[in-house]
Amino acid sequence: MTRISRRSFTVAVVASALNLSACGGGGGNVEKAQRTVGVFTSLNALPLYMAIDSGIFETARPGRADGHRTGLRIQFCRNVFRLPTRSPDRRRSRARARHVFQAVTDQARHEQLYVDIFGFRLSDHIDLASGRVGTFLHCNPRHHSIAFAPTAGQPLLGHLMVEVESVNDVGVAYGKVLAGAARLTQTFGRHSNDKMISFYCKSPSNLSIEFGTGGEIVDDATWTPTRYDTPHFWGHNRERL
Repeated sequence: MTRISRRSFTVAVVASALNLSACGGGGGNVEKAQRTVGVFTSLNALPLYMAIDSGIFETARPGRADGHRTGLRIQFCRNVFRLPTRSPDRRRSRARARHVFQAVTDQARHEQLYVDIFGFRLSDHIDLASGRVGTFLHCNPRHHSIAFAPTAGQPLLGHLMVEVESVNDVGVAYGKVLAGAARLTQTFGRHSNDKMISFYCKSPSNLSIEFGTGGEIVDDATWTPTRYDTPHFWGHNRERL
């Protein structure tokens, strides 16, 4: 199976699309993007959604074998910029988008897309409610940039994760949410697989946001994928909300 690259990627959600930017300043090129579109076409499994002839990006959307488009649009970019480690006033760490979690209708086809074609690597699996299994994939040293689990309903973006450097920043934000700044959906807690300390709330447009710190770093030379029987070490409760 053809892969785009073995280099790292930066992942972000921009304008309702999933953006994959090759790291390293100018990583990726027009020819590679064109070859990628060729892979989509030859597989007849990932319908081409849009192609910008400038070569700055090529976009596709995962779909079923009958051509029905599902999930987020996927955008490939040639250029990438890096944010400074700290905000200019030095009082708070810079918040960065870290991963997205999707509910998908065909888990196997999403694994084919991200692993066989994009070159993501498996971080681990988590046993979820109702017999579902979550898949967590990485494309850089962060524990995961993409995660997904099957759904019998409509595919959707489960949440966007935003990470900061300090648990104090998480605590300050958590206090504001408790005071009514946003609707809390899961309490303060720690995930079992990536060790992230976080909470969940709703954005004004009803998108679920995970806000946290302390995510695991993966070294592919030593990393062994694991299967967890729970998503959380502690916290992340919903029952009393």
